[in-house]
Amino acid sequence: MSFGRRPCVPRAPWSRVMPLSLFVLAAPFACAESPRPPLDPEDAGPTIQADSAAPSDVDGSVPERDAGRVTCSVGGFCETTLPVRRPLVAVSGSSPDDIWAAGGDVIERWDGTSWKVMYQYREPRSSFFESIWAKASDDVWAMGDKLIVHYSAQAGEQPSFHEYPIPLGPSASTFASAQRGNWLAPTSDEIWAVRNTGVVYRFREDPNGVMASETWIPKADPGDTENYSWRSVWGFAPDDVYVGGVRGKLPNGVGIPSSLAAIAHYDGSDWSIVTFTGYPTGFRGIFGIDDVALHKRELWGGTYPSAVPNEPAQGSVLRIGVGEDGTLHEPQVVEMPEVGICTYSNDSASFLSSSDGWFSSGCIVYRLNNSKVELVPLSFTQAPLGNVTGIWASSPDDVWVVGKSVPQDSDYFPAAGFALHRTKKFAEAMGQR
Repeated sequence: MSFGRRPCVPRAPWSRVMPLSLFVLAAPFACAESPRPPLDPEDAGPTIQADSAAPSDVDGSVPERDAGRVTCSVGGFCETTLPVRRPLVAVSGSSPDDIWAAGGDVIERWDGTSWKVMYQYREPRSSFFESIWAKASDDVWAMGDKLIVHYSAQAGEQPSFHEYPIPLGPSASTFASAQRGNWLAPTSDEIWAVRNTGVVYRFREDPNGVMASETWIPKADPGDTENYSWRSVWGFAPDDVYVGGVRGKLPNGVGIPSSLAAIAHYDGSDWSIVTFTGYPTGFRGIFGIDDVALHKRELWGGTYPSAVPNEPAQGSVLRIGVGEDGTLHEPQVVEMPEVGICTYSNDSASFLSSSDGWFSSGCIVYRLNNSKVELVPLSFTQAPLGNVTGIWASSPDDVWVVGKSVPQDSDYFPAAGFALHRTKKFAEAMGQR
């Protein structure tokens, strides 16, 4: 099945959105501004003066407060101001000064100084973004539940947005509703997707601007009659792709005694499946590390917790070595600082090597620092910040975290998105290293 590309034409902002089918879009975005309401000064948390040894002089990349104050967490993460109140689900960058984020119906871009809306659906409720990848400043992909958007320069023209309606639909559950459920192959123009079902999707753009789709239903062997639910996908190359989930789930998603965590591998022609005992609810997210310097590849997989009465809901993060032929080694449990009920899965991650990177459990962020896992505070109020849905790091000292904030009161609805930036200067100013 193939789907032609639809070029996008900029449209002036509007204050009222009129219903229109996604599949007949003529002018797909607007740049309306809806600034996030300011924090109450009493709730602003730790602050540093703009004239102190703080990162407030870095090209406006730290949000200014009254009297020149800026707000950062003790972990060195500083809030940036977003142009609209959309909760963000994913972030990616091609350089420290070219960061892209997606959420709701919008795509936003950080140019080193501020965020700007680059794209917005004409009909916000028709589809919602789930993931974004910035391969270059003029080559950015975003995926929603009904649409793929590609920002690119073609035939010597200026970069523009092109839309591809896709027959995918929303995720069957929240397991695959964020970036872990989609993966862009970095060496080719193809996107892989899973939706907490037994189906794996691949979408490929050809040189003529046509998007073709393919599907698989991975099985361990021709006689395999087990049910599989795939929730996350990661690959090292188009012919080296892994999907994570669970084997043996009932249609309503309830675990059964024989269910096992499972990972399926695609080698370019065939699928193989490995199961893991001791994790009956399966993998929630998997992320890959390709450490070229050490000739080492790994998968980090977050498992969803079992429901145990009167116990904190806490899953495990597994570190799984990958052989040269794609075989998976025995998993090792990653030891993490105890944080209680918040730690339940590995929802988003950005790894720089097998010993350095960042990952999240959904509301807590950890740093893998020289192979040691450290908890890094995000909230400048010392209260829960919200749901972390995306992490992107260009280096160990330049990290972005995005997500959905916790509503502050009944007037603060819907919940806004947040985008936090951590640099070495920010961290040192807050006493972190």
